[in-house]
Amino acid sequence: QNSIDFSKILNAFNFNFQDLHWEKFVGFTNKGIPDTLEGKNFIIGLKSKRKSLFPVENFLHTVLKKLEFIKLKGIQNYVKKKIKSKKDLNSRVAEQVHSQRLTDFLQNFFLFERKSNLIYSLIAGGGAVEIEIINENDPFSQGILLSIRPPNKTWKLISQLSGGEKTIGSLAMIFSFQALKPVLWYLFDEIDAALDFKNVSKISSHIVSCSRESQILIVSLRTNMFDKAEHTFGIGKINDETKIIILRKPKMIF
Repeated sequence: QNSIDFSKILNAFNFNFQDLHWEKFVGFTNKGIPDTLEGKNFIIGLKSKRKSLFPVENFLHTVLKKLEFIKLKGIQNYVKKKIKSKKDLNSRVAEQVHSQRLTDFLQNFFLFERKSNLIYSLIAGGGAVEIEIINENDPFSQGILLSIRPPNKTWKLISQLSGGEKTIGSLAMIFSFQALKPVLWYLFDEIDAALDFKNVSKISSHIVSCSRESQILIVSLRTNMFDKAEHTFGIGKINDETKIIILRKPKMIF
């Protein structure tokens, strides 16, 4: 209840104010309680009644403490409900984000697998690529397995291929990413070190086609890699001095 009937509480303690003759007290208040036998008896009666109020005070103190406890518990329960509600909301949001992430991943994964097969066959002169998700229920937990079938050979994990075959397989993955979602520029550092002359030329030609959407920087020592470049920077010694040579087709600048 919102209010407490204190008269009922006082009656429960058999407390009665009537024998104090409060009408006399009302008459006293204007002039003060007189120093008479009647006034002294009134004060004595009031003090005795005050002592009889002690059980009531103790009772009310207990009630107030319980009310404070109930109020505190109510606040705690309210806070707990709010925290639980927030956790539930965060959990639902996390599930939605995970579900959307999984959907986007699987859609792009199948596109990427098809694109990587096309590009690998193009730069390797045949063959195929197979990408397997290790844990299909949670693709982000354990990654993928990449298997490659080089031209006129059997299927192998990429880790079991030769250096040149690994290079071509890895570049096929990079070029597939670039075809689906190109970035502004790429930096390749001697990606042709394990390739023979024929495969270097194939990779070089494919990089030229990719350069329409991205700027590609390549560090190489193979002439058939950079002979199709728009700009070539060479560093070497001329007359015992380090020089940078810039070749911009069709002229050379020192």
